[in-house]
Amino acid sequence: TFNVAVRFTPAQLAQYAGTSLTKIRMFPYGPNGSLSLKVWTGANASTLVLTQPVASYVAGQWNEWTLSTPIPVTGATELWFGYAVTHTGTDYVAGCDNGPAVAGFGDMLSLDGSVWESMATAYGLNYNWNLQGYVETLDGVTAALQPIVDETVYGTSTAIERGNLPALPGAALPIEVSSSRELLGYNIYRDDVMIATTTETTYLDADEALELYNTYCYNVTAVYDDCESPLSEVACVILTNVPVADNSAISIYPNPSNSVVNIELTNDISNLVVYNYLGQVVLEKVITKDKTIVMDVRNYESGAYLVKFVTRSGESFTKKVVVTK
Repeated sequence: TFNVAVRFTPAQLAQYAGTSLTKIRMFPYGPNGSLSLKVWTGANASTLVLTQPVASYVAGQWNEWTLSTPIPVTGATELWFGYAVTHTGTDYVAGCDNGPAVAGFGDMLSLDGSVWESMATAYGLNYNWNLQGYVETLDGVTAALQPIVDETVYGTSTAIERGNLPALPGAALPIEVSSSRELLGYNIYRDDVMIATTTETTYLDADEALELYNTYCYNVTAVYDDCESPLSEVACVILTNVPVADNSAISIYPNPSNSVVNIELTNDISNLVVYNYLGQVVLEKVITKDKTIVMDVRNYESGAYLVKFVTRSGESFTKKVVVTK
């Protein structure tokens, strides 16, 4: 038993804000499985809001189900939908397309109901789950969603097994190619863990936990308004010296904060830029005489933000600010 899902960010959902998710379609590859539709909200599918068992399905074709409870699309938080599937060791139920993978969005997998992985990132699999969701504007769907308990009993597998099954007719969806896709920024990965986002084409890893003479390997993905690219080729470096810029004199408090954050600067700081998790600039200041910057975060979404400091000599480093609600 495991979960499959597709993921949509607030930026991707903005144009659908005010509608409701009312139907889910999926293409099961084979028979003899048990399915339960699921919908989650929040980063990393943190809140399960719908579980709907499927009485039966037809393998080898698109199946469509109307949700028992419409799910409001607010555009303020991530929306994930998919299903839990249980099958025998010889049956393959979860249907997928021929790729290419929309890594981190169309290929999400959870073997234990808690930890989610991109199949492209974790296993090098270049395809997406065959899932579709339908939204429509409904009157009176304004009630806040209530978290529910995931009662799915998961198996003991800790990794997926690769197969090479033939494609079924009718499984592929038309590919929509957009020439106006907007590049939002870049995600930076160190040793397969995402550590930062940026809108610039250079990045300084100023993590104070890095140790001299250790080897660190980096990848980068491009983040667009509707997807994230596959990982770049890996680049490994041996840390032989520390950044010249001294960030120890910068003081940020309170951190975390739900109201204001005070940033005490040194004389050599010339610019300050704050990025959200999408790599978008939410604050930018040219420092003249100010020694303390007061950052009002009351209207910021909860989560981690990167503050980039640029010195008058052109060196830069970053620190993290956490916003809570």
